[in-house]
Amino acid sequence: MKEEAPDVHPGFRHVVSNEAPEAHPGFRRVISNEAPDAYPGFRRVVSNEAPDVHPGFRRTAIAAIVLMIVVGGCQTAKVAQPLTGKLAGNDPDSQLEFWHTLAMRPVTSNDEAFHGLLLYADGQDPANDYGGRIRVLKSRKMLPAKFDAPADQAVERGPLAVAICRLLEIKGGVMLRLTGAQRYAVRELQFLDLYPPSWPHQTFSGSEYLGIVGRLEDYQRGNPAAAPASVMPGEIRPGAATPPAGRR
Repeated sequence: MKEEAPDVHPGFRHVVSNEAPEAHPGFRRVISNEAPDAYPGFRRVVSNEAPDVHPGFRRTAIAAIVLMIVVGGCQTAKVAQPLTGKLAGNDPDSQLEFWHTLAMRPVTSNDEAFHGLLLYADGQDPANDYGGRIRVLKSRKMLPAKFDAPADQAVERGPLAVAICRLLEIKGGVMLRLTGAQRYAVRELQFLDLYPPSWPHQTFSGSEYLGIVGRLEDYQRGNPAAAPASVMPGEIRPGAATPPAGRR
């Protein structure tokens, strides 16, 4: 794949090289000579070993394979055993163990994320199960009425961003106020440095989710180090210590 194709999407060139660690390893094996079971004709087509193959066809064939791999890998991730099955108590020990264990999880489920959000908001979770948590959040307008994602599904940053904006009473820009759309909520949280660069359907690992909760706490408390010397710690308002320079 050394031949430059200016019309090929840069992301594709990134995947077929070794610069994309997230690329499916089987795909790299087929592109390279490390997969002896790959159809020889295919390897000749995607490589430069078939001089009689039109370059455009070679690029199209590779792009089609990448598309199949990407589409096949875009299934929604699920968490086999959400922590809320055993660690949903409101006593201090249960809460501490919940946060500590969640930090080591590769993916945060909806049930875990919403349980954590209620713990952060109220200091306790008033619900006994996932259905109860959804009802509580919907009653507070923190989730849309049509939200019906299952408990074990990986939490998405979009719905969580909407819930956070409601919780912290973040009004945002005109589009967020008018539509309440997830993408605008995500952008607003990025703007306030409460979210890292994100897209609405992206999920969080356990440690990433805990990092977001920590940012929410900092936002609500304000940052004393960034406040003017004339402002006493008790006078710092939520988010007021680190105001954005200007809206994008």
